Formats: sequence, structure tokens, C-alpha cells
Amino acid sequence: MGHSIFSNGINLLISLLLVLIVPKALGITSYGYWQLYVFYTTFSGFVNLGWVEGVYLDYGGKDSQSINSNDITLEYKLFLLYALSASFLLFSFGTFFADSTNERFIFQMFAIATFLTVSRGFLQYLFQSIDEIKRYSKSILLDRFVYATIVTILLSNGYNDYKGLIILDILSKLVGFIYTLLLSRDILVIKTNFDIGILRIIKGHFLIGISLFLSNIASQLIMSVSRIMIKNKWSIEIFGKVSLGLSLISFFMVFINAIGVVVFPFLKKMNSNNYACIYIKSYNIFSIIMCLILIFYYPVSAFVSLWLPNYLESIKYMVFLFPICIFESITLILTNSFLKAERQEKKMFKINFISFILSFIINGITYYLFNSVDIMLFGLLFSIGFKSMYSSTILRGSLNISGVMTMDFILIFSTLFFIGLNQTFVLWHAFIFYLVYIIVLLFVGRRKKFIKV
Repeated sequence: MGHSIFSNGINLLISLLLVLIVPKALGITSYGYWQLYVFYTTFSGFVNLGWVEGVYLDYGGKDSQSINSNDITLEYKLFLLYALSASFLLFSFGTFFADSTNERFIFQMFAIATFLTVSRGFLQYLFQSIDEIKRYSKSILLDRFVYATIVTILLSNGYNDYKGLIILDILSKLVGFIYTLLLSRDILVIKTNFDIGILRIIKGHFLIGISLFLSNIASQLIMSVSRIMIKNKWSIEIFGKVSLGLSLISFFMVFINAIGVVVFPFLKKMNSNNYACIYIKSYNIFSIIMCLILIFYYPVSAFVSLWLPNYLESIKYMVFLFPICIFESITLILTNSFLKAERQEKKMFKINFISFILSFIINGITYYLFNSVDIMLFGLLFSIGFKSMYSSTILRGSLNISGVMTMDFILIFSTLFFIGLNQTFVLWHAFIFYLVYIIVLLFVGRRKKFIKV
């Protein structure tokens, strides 16, 4: 876990540097287009169609010595050919069907980024599944470091063209892709012997991974549909301000993801009879950590008001985005890891699909009946909170767990209390009240023994 936390810590500093500089240098409209490109790249994984997810699940718990180098190399070559074809189709779509020159350029760059992202992602998933966390950590660092260095130099000297930043992002992804190939040189081989059996292996990976893939799509669409509606109903500027809020809370997600990366291979090596005990202890700890993370809303808001005064609206949006971080983190780290370890991908898809339908209905109502970004974001929070609680209930049922409802109540109440405070009081008054609440919660929880960490 140390390598994962270190690399994600460096990634955090790089992301922080970019958030400090990019919106300040570009201006609201250009930053909105930059964030639109970043948003589109979150859909790159849709190209996988379950292939990469199947590799991840199939090799989970194994080590690099047990992998057939000829088979995995041959499969990877075929995947590269497939990814190149898919990216070409995306590029063509953007060329002929984009609404404006800016969106055409963004979609074309997204298509190129997709090839580089999924091609490297195949190997990164493989690193995670075989518990090569050190290699995985190295693979995510280089391109971000190269990109951040060049961007900082350019923006510090007055450069403010978002298109140039996107091109630099593509080039840095290319560097990262090549470096990841080098990290894989003991797994991949140069010469391969074609065996028709590889098609059977690939088919198996598709069948294994399709449920997890569809689950991931449904989960991602919960938030993505809201952002698309915000862009279409309001403006690219409002979209950029909401995206800035998401970028700021992503700092906390970085360390959370560092833990999540190692949970699945860890569980695959454990006796499943111990899952219930591990889950209860982990859930108690993470629930309290998530409540504590809400405190960081206040210094982040103070930073935005001082450094980025043109983005003050992002502060009120973060009132809803920070709690979203809480519920999404618990789902990613705990619930999904345990469900994947138990090979419950179909249940994950059912959970995420139902949550997506709920989100779509709520988004539709708020889109047509209310002219409020706040209401739409609250609807998004409700949908993600529902998904988190619903998935936790399903997991607990399969593990025969009871007696953690108190922590569920604390999470929900803390979220509503946090939102209520910040809708009612000025920033620093709300901070004092929430800090007192956390102190009382920890004190009473330890006395009454419903908080056990």
C-alpha cells in the first residue's frame, strides 16, 4: 500500500498545482472547454466493453510468474488493434457530427486520448490484479509529472490557449503509454506464436467482464448525465465551475483510491470466511473518516474565494459535492471490492442500473421543472447516497452481517446536518458548528461504544 499512497500523493500534488494555475490562467470560458475535454476522457473506458475488466477479474490474486507470456502478449496485441479501430470511429464521429469548431477539436483529441488511455489501462489493470502495485504506481506518475511541468512553465509565461494544453495532455499520455510498456517487458514478449485458443480466452474475458463493465457504465452515468444536463441547460461557464468543484474534491479521492487499489487483490488472497469481520471493522473506520473529510470543505472554500474569486459559485456547489465524495468513496473502497472478490458482478450491475434509473428520473424532473443547479446537485447526491446504501445492504445480506445500521444513520445525518449548516450560516459559523458536532460525535460514540475504531 505504501507505493500506492506515495504515487497517489505525488499525483495529488500535481493535480493541486494544476487546479491552482489552470483556471487562473485560462479564464472561465476556456477553462470550461478544458474541463469538457477532461469530462469526455472519463468515457474512454467505455471502449473496453468488458474485455479489460475480464482480464482484471481473471488474473486477480495471481502473480506475474503464473501468467502465460505468449497468451497475454497475443491478447494485448489484438486489444491494441481493437482500441485503434474504436478510436478511429470516435475521431470520425467528432469530425462529422460535432456542433462547433471547439467541440469538434475536443472530440477529436478525446478520440486520440482514448486509444492511449485504454491501451495503457489494460496493463495497469493487469498490474493491479496480480498485486504489482509498485509497477502500477510508477505507471501513473510519469505522464502527469511531464504534463504538469510543461504546463506550469507555459502558463507562468502567459500562455492561455486551452487547445495547446489538450495537445500537451495527449503527448504526456503517449509518454506514459511507452513507459508502461517498458514496465511490462518481463510480462510481454516480442515474438508470439498465434494460437486459435486465444480467441476462446478473449471470449471468456468478455463474458467474465461484461457485468462489471456494464456496472461501471451505469455507475459513471449517474454523475455524467447530471453534468451533461448542466452543460446543455446552463452554459459552459457553469459547467466549468461545477467541474472545478469536482476537481477540488478529487484531491481527497486520490488517497481513497490509493487504498482501493490494494483492497481487491488483498481480499482475493484472504479466506472468504473472514470477509464479514474485515468489512465491519473497515466500515466503522471509513465512516468516521468520511465524516471528518467534510471539515476540509471550509479551508477549500476559503482558498477558492481568495485565489479564484471568479469561481465563487463553485463554493456553494461543493456543499453537495463533498458529501457525494463520502458515499462514492465507501462504495468504491469497501462495497465494490468485496462484491468483486465474491464475483458478484451481476449484483453490482443491478445496483448501479437501478441507481442510474433513479438518477435519470430525478435529473429529468429537476431539468424541466426547476432552474437550479443546486437542486440538480442535491438530486445527484440523493442518487449516489441511495446507491451506496443499497449496495451496502446487498453486500451485508450476502455476508450475513447485521448491527452496522448505527453507522449508516451517522453518515446520513452528518450529511444532512452539513448541508443544512452551510445553507443557513456563513462559512466560518458553519465550520465552528460542524467542528463541535464532530467532537461531540466522537466523544459520545466512544462512550456509548457505537464508534469502534
